[in-house]
Amino acid sequence: MMASYAIAGIGIAVYGPMSTTIIGEILPSHKRAGAIGIVVAGMSISYLVGALVVGYLSGASGWRSTYLFYAIPISILSLIMVAIGIPSKQVDSRILSGSYFDGFKAVLTNISADSCLICYVLSSAAWQYSLAYSVSFVRQRFLLSTSSASLFMLGTSLVFTVGSVTSGRIINRYGRKFTTVISTFLLGVLTIIGPFLYNFGIYAVLALVCCVFGGIMFTGIRSLTLEQVPRFRGTIMSLNYASMQLGYALGAGIGGFALVLFDYQGAGLALGSMGVIGALLLYLYAVEPRSE
Repeated sequence: MMASYAIAGIGIAVYGPMSTTIIGEILPSHKRAGAIGIVVAGMSISYLVGALVVGYLSGASGWRSTYLFYAIPISILSLIMVAIGIPSKQVDSRILSGSYFDGFKAVLTNISADSCLICYVLSSAAWQYSLAYSVSFVRQRFLLSTSSASLFMLGTSLVFTVGSVTSGRIINRYGRKFTTVISTFLLGVLTIIGPFLYNFGIYAVLALVCCVFGGIMFTGIRSLTLEQVPRFRGTIMSLNYASMQLGYALGAGIGGFALVLFDYQGAGLALGSMGVIGALLLYLYAVEPRSE
């Protein structure tokens, strides 16, 4: 089981950057942001639905049933959909002409690309507050029951999905850089403000708005990063995915440390500030890609 879990982790690590890379290769520029938004929304919905289905099946028929009746059928269906739905495309000879290290060199020596990757680290860390600490905060501050906290989590997941799905139109209208900067900045600011509120109604509205901007931010930063070094999309999206994971790790570590020392206000201030800094770096150094 441990070996299979490790192999599954490799698959997830490959799927993340490759799904966005394929979007960049087969879709025109004006359709990419919308497609990325659907992928981000799909990931959010899959976690939500998966948690409910796995919880029900494991409680009714044991843990093995979650593999037999959910994980394996969904995996087989996914393979079929990939085989049918993703078109084959001739690889550009320019992509094959460079070495493996040429891709990393091209990305890491590009200031705009670097600012996108750093922003993704910082914004992912800021998002960790909503992802990891927000539910615990409302249960402790506002004394919500487990069922009420679950409904709160359901609401935030749904509005995150709405933000992801609608982000394509927003990006096409206002641009990748502007949309990402604004959504990242507001995500950081709302993360800072939230823990200082003592009225649940106000906090709930703020948390929902924050999650909308979270969905827009995740779509925007991926869309912006995808266009930075078109020749090496696979390389930069691999680094993009690694940046997200690094941000999650930093958010969990720094947020947890601040939480122990300074309670939720300290955690929100520490992680929210990282989002604000990421937005500032992106504003100063990122370049809006040209439309194809």
